[in-house]
Amino acid sequence: MSDNILYVVATPIGNLKDITLRALECLSTVDMVIAEDTRVAHRLLQSHGITGMKIESVREFSTEEDIERLLGRIEKDYSPAKVAYVADAGTPNISDPGGRMVQVARGMNWLVTPIPGVSALTALLSVCGLPTSDGFLFLGFLPKKKGRQTLLKALPARWPIVFYERPERLKRTLADLAGVYDSATIAVIGRELTKMFETIDIINMEQLDSYSPVLKGEAVAMIVPRKK
Repeated sequence: MSDNILYVVATPIGNLKDITLRALECLSTVDMVIAEDTRVAHRLLQSHGITGMKIESVREFSTEEDIERLLGRIEKDYSPAKVAYVADAGTPNISDPGGRMVQVARGMNWLVTPIPGVSALTALLSVCGLPTSDGFLFLGFLPKKKGRQTLLKALPARWPIVFYERPERLKRTLADLAGVYDSATIAVIGRELTKMFETIDIINMEQLDSYSPVLKGEAVAMIVPRKK
């Protein structure tokens, strides 16, 4: 194992005060920050008085070869290298490119260590008021088209199901789920969590026709399914 370290740092999902002291210490002392979006990372660092930090980008379409070249260059510039990876919001590797970053770093014998913190997933579960102690199924973002209906029909009714969704597709996704599950199935939808216009709605599928979600901000949703 080399002396190079990749810190995987959780950042706020909305409210910029939702960041740990350890995360701030890490972000202010590493050699470089690698971010899903450099503009988002710059705003976060600036809001906490961290200036002059070099920021590189690893995005959704960055290949393993791209990441390996970037880390190889960092290895040459810093000895040993200490780098922080941040997603746009929340905990990295929860529906973002963080997994490839970690995989490549480990393949290059970097030490990878987490700086844990907030996640939209756990934020919603903490206030849903529904049982999750026996487990839940997290799906990330559902497929847009190919395989969507096949996946939905194959979902088990044993556990609550949690997923992320774009605002413009939220009601369609709930309608697709209503075609699979009983009308008594409960849905908990969180939007703009930790932000000024945070909303948490609890509905059952028979209320779906009258449900009008605000089309702003990504949503995290949980359903407690009952098969038809």
